[in-house]
Amino acid sequence: MNKTTIIYDEKCSFCKKWVDWTKERDENGVFEFLPCESQERTKRFPEISTPDCLAAMYLVTPAKTLYRGADALPKILRELPRWKYVSYLLSLPGISLITWPVYKVIAKNRYRFGCDTHSCKIK
Repeated sequence: MNKTTIIYDEKCSFCKKWVDWTKERDENGVFEFLPCESQERTKRFPEISTPDCLAAMYLVTPAKTLYRGADALPKILRELPRWKYVSYLLSLPGISLITWPVYKVIAKNRYRFGCDTHSCKIK
């Protein structure tokens, strides 16, 4: 497969909304989307354990380079035509001192954000 893969928690409404947002902007068809708990993810990316996968989103390039959590965000935005410049801002030296703590708060509380189904329970 020559696409970049975004691996996400499909039981999380916030995560699914992020995936939908990305799909809408992926004008060049760069990405494929793969749920963490799918058999295909387990088969293709066994190096990512299910607990690790559910703790953060992953981005896997066609060259098999893995990016996790906040490190994946600028890589994703760089491929979305109107969001390329935001990706450059998120790639500035030292910005991870801000993006990682923000990402961790969002990831820890993702079931609280965007809940619209009974499967999205507050933990």
